[in-house]
Amino acid sequence: MLRVNQFQTPFPLIPSPLVHCITNSVTCETVANSVLYIGGKPIMTEDTRDFSDLYEQVGGVLINIGHLSEEKETAMELAVEEAHKHNVPIVVDNVGVSSSRIRKEVANKLLSFEPTVVKGNVSEMRTLCNLASHGKGVDAAEEDQDSSAMKELEEGLLALAKIHPNTCFLATGPSDLVVYQSQVVLLQNGIAALDKFTGTGDVVGALIATLLGSGVDVLQSVLQAVSYFNLCGEKALEIVQNDAKIASIREETLNQLSLLKQNELWQNDIRGDWL
Repeated sequence: MLRVNQFQTPFPLIPSPLVHCITNSVTCETVANSVLYIGGKPIMTEDTRDFSDLYEQVGGVLINIGHLSEEKETAMELAVEEAHKHNVPIVVDNVGVSSSRIRKEVANKLLSFEPTVVKGNVSEMRTLCNLASHGKGVDAAEEDQDSSAMKELEEGLLALAKIHPNTCFLATGPSDLVVYQSQVVLLQNGIAALDKFTGTGDVVGALIATLLGSGVDVLQSVLQAVSYFNLCGEKALEIVQNDAKIASIREETLNQLSLLKQNELWQNDIRGDWL
């Protein structure tokens, strides 16, 4: 089991990092507010003319391929180049990579830049590992989430981690699989309702980028961000007390992003295992 004493609480974030987000326009406001709720400062520009000056200040960067275009692809590549130049940690979120050839090409191109963290749902990460994936659009498939499929994904991510030893890989689902070098963790917090409204994965990517930007180390940033968000969902369900009230659970989950961290013992509820 994961032990709480393996973690140091990241809150409050010192310093408060500026996080550059090139993200999904559907969830842009939610992503920006999520960074703010945990103590970071978001900037959402995609204008490449900003980048050379901006990266003198940026602490972390989130690249989300959800709303892809040729112009956005160019902006993503330039942002990654500037991030490398200034030693800024990079989170790449492979949204919808299972849905088209071009998205997989972009995902592989971004992976070649050796980002700090690469994430996606279990179906998207199977696609990145060149495994059969049943994902549809931006959604994961149940067929990709059973125990045998998860074991196959674990092996695929470990193989990728050998090629990219400085990148931490995260596959989100009912259980969240984290692979960093030879380390494997299965996180088990969360509620089913988090899969029923848009933007949950986008928020997790933003939280990771914010923690990285404040100086939290790579593996701890991923484990803390995923667990924190899932625990916000658990607390939201406890307050709303009705799994059918999806909009209410969404609102309360976002509320908890700023509230849960006020409880110094929130990490006591993290559930997971080293594999």
